[in-house]
Amino acid sequence: MIPNNADIDPYAPELNYFECRDCSTRTTSETRLTTCGACGGYLDNIAVPRE
Repeated sequence: MIPNNADIDPYAPELNYFECRDCSTRTTSETRLTTCGACGGYLDNIAVPRE
């Protein structure tokens, strides 16, 4: 039994979630990031819903 959805999806609206297009590293930040710290690739904001 899962007590709440926070264990599955720890989404916090005050943080932006980014994923690197090249190495798939994920990171969070309060500010907009564009460059991956691990490989230098481009980051996508994955907190924004896509259709």
